[in-house]
Amino acid sequence: MLTMNKNILSALAASFAALPGLSSQVAIESFNSPIQQSFSSFVGTEASLPSGWSFGGSGNDPIFRGVFNSSANAAGDFTGVMAATNGTSGNSIAWRESTGGANLGDFRLIFAVTNNTGAPITAFDFSYDLETWVNGRRDNELRFKYDVFIDPADAGRATFETDILARDSADTRNPNHTAIASNGEQFVLDGSLAGNRTTVSGTIDLTTLLVDEGDPAAGVFGPLGVGQTAFFRWQISNNQLTDGNRSALGINNFELTAIPEPSTYAAIAGFLALGLVWWRRRKS
Repeated sequence: MLTMNKNILSALAASFAALPGLSSQVAIESFNSPIQQSFSSFVGTEASLPSGWSFGGSGNDPIFRGVFNSSANAAGDFTGVMAATNGTSGNSIAWRESTGGANLGDFRLIFAVTNNTGAPITAFDFSYDLETWVNGRRDNELRFKYDVFIDPADAGRATFETDILARDSADTRNPNHTAIASNGEQFVLDGSLAGNRTTVSGTIDLTTLLVDEGDPAAGVFGPLGVGQTAFFRWQISNNQLTDGNRSALGINNFELTAIPEPSTYAAIAGFLALGLVWWRRRKS
């Protein structure tokens, strides 16, 4: 049975790897053990993307443009997908969807994880830093989503969006981001500074997460089964101002922790209790 399960997981992994825009997944091997990513090795190239991370969706192909240094580069130098830094801080993964010849359209940063814990995952704790590296006139926001399909349009499934959204223009949660009157105006920000960075965190309860937020009767996603792959996505969207230069947004210090279903907790607790009894008997 164990051999069969491994073969099934291998086949699933191979099938997911064949999907467009996805090269790998990160395996979740245990509960309550955070998966962390600081993008320190990302240098603005496709080859340097960490395992499990990719760009895709309904937009154009990603255009990788190397490293953007906020202490040395001008706002117009930020085009496409770049590793953003102030020259001394570590790199972030950042992108600008529409600027000049590097028009990315409407695409997503994707992180894929596969449940290899041996039990269903009913929730995820998450945290990441949302950073602004170029302030453009357009009022952008970064939307965080969840799905069990790499492209939700393929299955007609709605996606999860947090209600903890951070906007990069005229927003009280980012007081240093100034509204710009002129369409052509833009300026560089150091996204690593506290005033240009917002920490987004929360819990995704898969047992209550609606498949279609506009149609609750459609049901919920439910636990992520053993061997099943989930996709977390970040999408830049317009908020209020929809013309002029877009901003460059990025994320850093990502952390994701799988939470087991209550029955799994009980089983683990029971196992530990039995182990403690055995240990005490051995000691006596």
